[in-house]
Amino acid sequence: MTKITVRYQSTGEFISLKSEGHADSAPKGEDLVCAAISGVILGGINALEEKHFQIKVNEKQGNIELCNVGKMNEHDNVVIEVIVSQLQSIARDNPKFMKISVEK
Repeated sequence: MTKITVRYQSTGEFISLKSEGHADSAPKGEDLVCAAISGVILGGINALEEKHFQIKVNEKQGNIELCNVGKMNEHDNVVIEVIVSQLQSIARDNPKFMKISVEK
């Protein structure tokens, strides 16, 4: 199961997104849930404009962490919200294979 944690400051500012584990909804190479999660996160990361993010990846374990280390612009705020919204949709449709928690 993939577990995703999104953290925000009490002011609503994005702190981090952490995705851990593989969805295991199908054999390796055929897992559409894992592919959807990866596509949303990596596509979103590629859409970020600012360099105020730190990214840590452990492909073998299926982990990725995106941390905000600066002041985000409006574009990047929107990108983060789209990533979170899309991940929540995937989790709603695939509760056996993915969980997402949003901490504010």
